[in-house]
Amino acid sequence: MTDTMTDPFATTNTSDDPFATPTTDFTVIDDLDGRLVAIVGLRMAVGVSKQSGKEYDKVIADVIVIDGPTTDKIPSLPYTISEMHLMAGMVVGQIRQYVGKGTPVLGRVNSKPSSYNRSVKAFGLGDPTDQDKGKALPAYRAYVAAKANDAFARS
Repeated sequence: MTDTMTDPFATTNTSDDPFATPTTDFTVIDDLDGRLVAIVGLRMAVGVSKQSGKEYDKVIADVIVIDGPTTDKIPSLPYTISEMHLMAGMVVGQIRQYVGKGTPVLGRVNSKPSSYNRSVKAFGLGDPTDQDKGKALPAYRAYVAAKANDAFARS
């Protein structure tokens, strides 16, 4: 008599599949156009253009979205996008001096046709009003509290 051994890792039930499918549907700066955001620059990085192969500076940042409509990518407000890669040259220049210091930069994302290529948008941050600052402060405080809780939980 022979015993048949079953494979303990085999499954025919697809609901047991532990794997996610990679997504390319992530939030980009165009999704933030017109919205009030607080940007906490975490670190600088270098990107490489797919078209020209040239290097460029980018900022890895936590972006706290304060207002605007909810969408599939921004399902609630305020909403934090963790470690977003910001590559828009003007935005990088506007926040560069605060990167790594924990200082949030508040502004409204705005776009206009690029001066060198009118078929693409150039993005920048408009100056916040006092009303904008009032709207952003509770969201920023919640972000700081959540970060503190995360750090405490890891220790």
